[in-house]
Amino acid sequence: MSNLANRMHFEFRSYPSASSPEGILFNYLKTDELHPSQTKNDLVLKALKLCWMPHAYRETGLKHRDLKKLALSTIHSLEWHIQEIRLEFGLDSVPPPPVATYLPLQMHHNAFNAAMAPNPIENLVHNDDAVEADQADEADEWESVMGL
Repeated sequence: MSNLANRMHFEFRSYPSASSPEGILFNYLKTDELHPSQTKNDLVLKALKLCWMPHAYRETGLKHRDLKKLALSTIHSLEWHIQEIRLEFGLDSVPPPPVATYLPLQMHHNAFNAAMAPNPIENLVHNDDAVEADQADEADEWESVMGL
């Protein structure tokens, strides 16, 4: 019984539009076939740890030396994950743009929030006609390359 007494309950609920960036993300997380070796809870917990674990442990009073080790380990994990994304999507390794290019820092309580604030996906104009035209152009290009 003491094991249950030491547990805490944490629940997150969100009801985004299915076509919103968050809805698309949550749908991906819920689709086990897309990531068969990890559950949605594993994926969410991994992301939370990568972003917030050192901050959380700082609030516990962890010794400075141990906190630095945890922060460094977290940074290495983030860098590994960034490399996985670069490889999967064929992206070159380039330095990130300065945080100041996103939004003024005074609008946010830290640089992480400032860097995360703009979401280029949310700024895309969703125009079905434009998408269909782009797809038609791509199909035409493909047919011309293939000699069809």
